Amino acid sequence: MKYVILLIFALLAACANEVAESDEPVTSNASVPTATPAYEQPVTLPDEVLLPFSFAMRGASIPMGLDMTTVLELLGEPIQTFETPSCAFDGTDVVFLFPGVQIHTIPMGDENFIHTINFRDDTVTTLEGIFIGSTLEDVLAAYSDDYTRDFDMISFTRGYTKLSFIIIDDLVASILYELDVELFWG
Repeated sequence: MKYVILLIFALLAACANEVAESDEPVTSNASVPTATPAYEQPVTLPDEVLLPFSFAMRGASIPMGLDMTTVLELLGEPIQTFETPSCAFDGTDVVFLFPGVQIHTIPMGDENFIHTINFRDDTVTTLEGIFIGSTLEDVLAAYSDDYTRDFDMISFTRGYTKLSFIIIDDLVASILYELDVELFWG
């Protein structure tokens, strides 16, 4: 099963790479905070579709669990990286900082795979158009009312991924994508 999932990710990465290599210039609005989505049109999925959550940046769709070698080919070099001994896995966790996002990876063999993506500011959005500063009403309209709540955090689950929002005073204060490693690698 894990080989089928990895094959699917390879195909998705190849498709995303075609988008990233388009004739459109790649620009970054990281120095100018804005609520404008980083992609052209929001995506609304029917409730019955339970595709895992993916993150989009610079024209590339990046699924959770994708290897960082592919991510770096799609996004280019990060602003900064940090390494730390993994507290949950064997090996070294690596954190990659890009404009607006922090990607935390986990080691598996000789590769690092996306474990979490944390939004750092309002210059990036989810595929569905939610950004830091969106309202709780916007979040529920984009994702439905089928969520779990833990104090100020609401979470939505699709497949082997979770998308969480910290809501303070009815506004999104933080956005976090997470990979459920046990479901992903089974």
